[in-house]
Amino acid sequence: MSSAYNWPHEGCEGLWHFESNGNDSSGNGHDGTDSGGVTFAFGRFGKCAVFDGTARFALTLIATLFLTAFSVILWYKGTDTSGRAILFTASGIKVNSSSSNFYGYDIETSSGIVRLILGDGSTSWALILAGTKVVNDGKWHLIAATRDDSYARIYVDGAVDAEEPNPVTPTFGSSAAYRCCSIGGAYVDGYTPLSVGYLPTCSMDELQLLDYALTPAQMSRLYAFQRGML
Repeated sequence: MSSAYNWPHEGCEGLWHFESNGNDSSGNGHDGTDSGGVTFAFGRFGKCAVFDGTARFALTLIATLFLTAFSVILWYKGTDTSGRAILFTASGIKVNSSSSNFYGYDIETSSGIVRLILGDGSTSWALILAGTKVVNDGKWHLIAATRDDSYARIYVDGAVDAEEPNPVTPTFGSSAAYRCCSIGGAYVDGYTPLSVGYLPTCSMDELQLLDYALTPAQMSRLYAFQRGML
């Protein structure tokens, strides 16, 4: 696959081409284990992963996935209107007999729009940033969510769709039992072990996780680059 699809390289923590598997091409070892029967089809570039509402990739727990500054970028195609369809999650929800504590970050679609959710350990999500552009039209869209101390942003097709200045900093549970990573699907309320829900019905291609937040100018260039306009 041409390196043009992978720009930018700097700070790439995870890179999943979905060429018939969930392997990480970044060199950081974040390979996904198929849990439920992910299939593959012709995608935006080469092949893509197809999620049918029962499948996901479980990622090996490595602390470098738990980032406070990040960009999550992928090509997405779907028609799901049922609500939450998780695109990528590196979060844990700690639940005990008296309360739930929400940690980490989720990037998802909900009712056809993209959302970024951040948890700081409190008893509800600390930030839910929702876009406005519809992406469940059965067409390929480059979608992204970024976060640093200046802004949290959602992008659709290279353009800012929503933003929040000075966003909350995500934190992660100290217990390994509640630190979980998944491409497709989220860990939801329940006692240990946590159950998995919100499984997506969609196709995904060229998923990247960077350890910094791309700027609007960089996202615009990335979209143009991957469409062959540069």
